[in-house]
Amino acid sequence: MPLAISITSIEASGNALRVGFNVTPSGNYTTGIGGDTLNFTTATQDPVFEGPAASIPSSLAPIELNVWSQSGQTTYEYRPVVGATPATCAMLVLTAYNTEHGTGAYEAAILADSIHGTAVFKKGV
Repeated sequence: MPLAISITSIEASGNALRVGFNVTPSGNYTTGIGGDTLNFTTATQDPVFEGPAASIPSSLAPIELNVWSQSGQTTYEYRPVVGATPATCAMLVLTAYNTEHGTGAYEAAILADSIHGTAVFKKGV
């Protein structure tokens, strides 16, 4: 099931936009497809949003993508996967020893985690 993205900030710098966001997992994780989908075209504005507008004016995939646990939990690791478009990025969930999370429901520890990220997009393309 696609991950929900809520945009917390957008900062313009030259020809780039740095986007801060929160990730909310739900439903099931499926192995073998390169991670759960991070679709930036369906991102919403987070209640703590800072910036002029909570939209990403770019049709290109991010040139940089990062995700991490803000809670400090160490049972799971999150790894970003840049897609071909803003709608086809993904987040891999790994357990100990770099093993991908199995197919099935997200564990309570992942659902309760505070997952944050940043993405850098080229402006106006």
